[in-house]
Amino acid sequence: MANTRHTSTSASGTRAARWALAGAAAAVLAADQASKCLVMAHATAGSYSTAPLSIGLAANHGATMGAGAGSPLLITLAALAVAALAAAFALRATSRTAALLLAAVFGGALGNLADRLLRAPGIGTGGVVDWIHLNIAGHGVSLNIADLAIQLAVPAAIAATLITARRTTRRTANNNTPATTTTANFALAA
Repeated sequence: MANTRHTSTSASGTRAARWALAGAAAAVLAADQASKCLVMAHATAGSYSTAPLSIGLAANHGATMGAGAGSPLLITLAALAVAALAAAFALRATSRTAALLLAAVFGGALGNLADRLLRAPGIGTGGVVDWIHLNIAGHGVSLNIADLAIQLAVPAAIAATLITARRTTRRTANNNTPATTTTANFALAA
């Protein structure tokens, strides 16, 4: 009897894989929200040092580095789109590593989206809580765990996807050796 079991080409093809993706997203979301709560309880807004790395409280109503701060609803819709795309790509990724990294992006996007939806001044206009301040050559950047997950996991997921595609291409090329080469090798051996 022929084996008719359907095999999935995505890394999230099994129930366990989907749980792993959900766990990765939930871990990033939880770490992001817990760290923001801790900093909000103990830090003063805008109090950063001139050190290369410091902790302080800031609200970002825009995207990365404050871009689009004047359009909070547009930024909220963009954050929602990023979350949806990250989830879709995580479920369709062919590399387990890329799928887990994209799940981390999804968790980070949810963390920042939660701030935009639930924090003051209102639904869809809230500011993202940034608390990690980097001061490099006089240029300050404020971010949080969600931002780190997004900004580090996206290029890593792209790299993992490219590496997996390259390995698959090599495997396919090695398995599709021309029949004439095999025949010639047998002829020389005779």
